[in-house]
Amino acid sequence: MVHGINQENKDPEELKQTWIKALKLGFEKAKLDFPEGLTFDFPYYGDLLLKLQSNYEAANKGAEYNLKSTSPDTDTVLSLQEKILEEMLKDTDFTNLELEPEQPAIKEKAIYNHMPFLALARALDGKRYLGNLSLVIFTSVVAAYLSVNLIRHKVDQKVHSHIFDDTDVVIAHSLGSVVAYNVLNAGKKGPVNLKLFVTLGSPLGLMRVKAQLETPVKFPPCLSGKWINLYDPKDMVSLYPLDAENFNVNPEIDNFKMENNSNNHHDISEYLSDPLVASYINKLYVDRKKS
Repeated sequence: MVHGINQENKDPEELKQTWIKALKLGFEKAKLDFPEGLTFDFPYYGDLLLKLQSNYEAANKGAEYNLKSTSPDTDTVLSLQEKILEEMLKDTDFTNLELEPEQPAIKEKAIYNHMPFLALARALDGKRYLGNLSLVIFTSVVAAYLSVNLIRHKVDQKVHSHIFDDTDVVIAHSLGSVVAYNVLNAGKKGPVNLKLFVTLGSPLGLMRVKAQLETPVKFPPCLSGKWINLYDPKDMVSLYPLDAENFNVNPEIDNFKMENNSNNHHDISEYLSDPLVASYINKLYVDRKKS
């Protein structure tokens, strides 16, 4: 189980139990018995990521923090953040957005087109439109992870230490899906025969995120079974399915559109308690008993 952002200063065991509780609820919704004997690993990197990002910002691109860039015009974390925000917001309908009177009239297309996307995101943060999802925080963390070698290496290392030879299933949410994808494709010691990869609310379909990955994107070689991806089109993080157009891998990823009824449409409990996730995991263990 690989978590996403905004998990700093939290109890790892409590977070793990939140995930397990949501998964069990999904089994109840699907009217399935929860498999006995399952073990769960939960690589908690929330505090580590916060510390690394804070150190990077304090060092202001010190020599230790070499920037990774697959594009010559992406030379700073801030510029990558701005480009991710642009992609997330460019097609957004602001018709029903309620802003404070003193804030810019960003509903006007002409003004919107000339407004820096970081400033636009700051105007949107905290509004009912996004619930408690902060686009500024999310994109800054994603950009730092993707761009700064040390941050990416340390976070990947933490997650990799919890993926073993006999790991059957990897479930990853939000930024965690990017981390898990990188780890599973790193070619290091890990699962010998992974049966199921589940991504929830994943930003992997964003062009600016995908551009920072090793190319071409690929189906994890250790994965012998399915990769399923659940997304809500209202979720600003997972705007696009991981299909042939947005994340072309072979075999293709099974994408499922769902309704995440949390206030930001991105909550892990809503995604993980979807009965579809339970049905795939159940089939895996039912088939194992038959063989």
